[in-house]
Amino acid sequence: MPHTRDIARRNQSAAFSIIPILLLTLIVIGSMSFLARSAFDTNEQNAINLEKRRIELALDDESREFAESLRREIEVSRSGTSHAEIDLAELAEMISLTHKLDFVGIFERSGKAVVINASRKETIDRRIAAAEALLAERRELKTDFAVRRLGMSRTLLDPDAVIAMAAVRIGDTHELVASIRLGEPILARIGANLLLSNLRFQSEDIVEGKAGESTDASVAWNRISDGSFTLESLASIGLLGMAVIGIYGLLVFLHIRRVTRELEHNEAQAKHMAGHDALSGLPNRILFSKRLDNELSRITREGGGLSVMYLDLDKFKEVNDLHGHGAGDKLITMVSRRLGDLLRGADTVARFGGDEFAIIQVGVRSISDTEALAQRILDELRRTFRIDDAEVSIGVSIGISVAPENGHDGPTLMRFADVALYRAKNEGRNRYSFFEQEMNEALKIKKLVEDDLRTAIENNELMLHYQPLVTADGTHIVGMEALVRWNHPTRGLIPPVQFIGIAEERGLITPLGEWVLRQACLDGNRWPGLTVAVNVSPVQFRQPDFVQNVGRILAETGFDPNRLELELTEGVVVEDADTAEVAIIELRAMGVRLALDDFGVGYSSLIYLRRFAFDKIKIDKSFLESMEASGESAILLHSIVHLGRALGLDVTAEGVETEDQRRFLQAVGCHHLQGYYFSRPCPADDMDILVARVNKGRTRAAA
Repeated sequence: MPHTRDIARRNQSAAFSIIPILLLTLIVIGSMSFLARSAFDTNEQNAINLEKRRIELALDDESREFAESLRREIEVSRSGTSHAEIDLAELAEMISLTHKLDFVGIFERSGKAVVINASRKETIDRRIAAAEALLAERRELKTDFAVRRLGMSRTLLDPDAVIAMAAVRIGDTHELVASIRLGEPILARIGANLLLSNLRFQSEDIVEGKAGESTDASVAWNRISDGSFTLESLASIGLLGMAVIGIYGLLVFLHIRRVTRELEHNEAQAKHMAGHDALSGLPNRILFSKRLDNELSRITREGGGLSVMYLDLDKFKEVNDLHGHGAGDKLITMVSRRLGDLLRGADTVARFGGDEFAIIQVGVRSISDTEALAQRILDELRRTFRIDDAEVSIGVSIGISVAPENGHDGPTLMRFADVALYRAKNEGRNRYSFFEQEMNEALKIKKLVEDDLRTAIENNELMLHYQPLVTADGTHIVGMEALVRWNHPTRGLIPPVQFIGIAEERGLITPLGEWVLRQACLDGNRWPGLTVAVNVSPVQFRQPDFVQNVGRILAETGFDPNRLELELTEGVVVEDADTAEVAIIELRAMGVRLALDDFGVGYSSLIYLRRFAFDKIKIDKSFLESMEASGESAILLHSIVHLGRALGLDVTAEGVETEDQRRFLQAVGCHHLQGYYFSRPCPADDMDILVARVNKGRTRAAA
């Protein structure tokens, strides 16, 4: 029994001894749980504060990026432009539309507001007050720009966005202040970058624990918390979290470094592309202008000279048409390399687009230096280019201006080089031409004529004169040719030779030609039975809708197509004979007659007589002018007339001025004659009288 009691006492003692151990364990576990819970809560709060700080820093980055973008855009808008030329209101409007801003203001350095754009009128006073404070801060810091967030923490001006304001210098006299709403899309992007689920703006406090969210008065995001933390699980989770955070931090570091390198590379590439042509890799017009301004500043300080060359490739369109645009691109690349090989390291060659290039030649001591380079370029680009399996030959036209003789600023020199290029192309291409002041005056006159001609066409200020076509015996008028005249209000009567070419160059020949055709058809209704001839420009004839326009005008005016005669020159059919042939066939199907004008002066008239179905040939007046001085002209006239009659064509001779010429042309077999001997061109009213007198009323009686 004693043994049993001892076991009972030992068991009882052990039982009692367990109580303090249990109590101590409970106390320790409770204390550890309490401390762990407190530590957890503290850490959680610290984590929340840290995330809020990261959010604020991200918003600060967005604000600074906004300010930096404003600074860059202002620099771009000011590049190549003096401050006096900047339209501040236009600048403010452009920036406001580009960034969809709710407030843009431009202030003088004195603080006076010059331009204010605000989408919400009720915020103007607050925005101006904030802008003035921000401007004062920027001036105190002496930085190019300053930023401030007007909304965050517990005071929100807009519960759905944070308002960021930036102040940026505009030169030395003005400053721009703009505010932008950093709204939900930007906050969502920040949340994605910071791994915060459902990051959003929050204008009111939310009871903690509801929906698993923890927020303050400005932003909120979803947080994970299951409430089942123990000391051991907290320790394990802590170790695991430390490992995860370490790995995540390493990954974030590597990602940030990779993204940073990509951004630097993309920025460098974008900067390069902004100033260079994508195809050739040469500087573009923007970079060319900057380099030209730098070189002009240098020669202003140090003396010396430079030249600006504008280059336009000859026959480039033919290469594209014959071999395709891919071959054209390869040709541009080859030309770029050849030009680069011809220049010195300090010179600049740029591509402006298409087949246009430009060169800055520095260190020019005399005109001969520039002439030598221009000649080398001509010789080099005359050499054959090998593109795939084809050999291509082109040329180049060059316009040149020099500094300081032709000017001291880039835009002027570039404009003068363009004027000289125009002269080089008009003089036959594949040559160079230096700018001369007379070119500029001629260009001004041409521009004035162009503007006035456009107005004259639109306001129906032109007129038509008519010259009769008579039978070879001179007794009967069978038709007339319509000739456009322009009686300028200040310059008087301007002959067609001075404005037809301008109309063709400036894209006015189509409306001018349609006006002439319409008016000629309307006037032609006055002379039943007589044909009306209208000259057609090659540029007008090559328009895709030319035939349709002729049909439309005939329908509108009610003029008989069989009495309309269109006079074409060889230039109409030289460039694209196939297209011309289709158009001629369609016109003849309408009943319109076709005449080949200036016959005998072209190099291939016989070829076109065989191929195209002309009704008439008009012998150029140059044969009559030289007929008396050379017997050869008389022989040629006789041969041309007999050729036309053998082909079944009507033959008309132009430029008849004497009775002897009329008799000769009648003797050789001309059908109709035209010239001053019968009548000078005259208005339609005078033509009424002439027709009635010469035809003795037969035309009107027949009607």
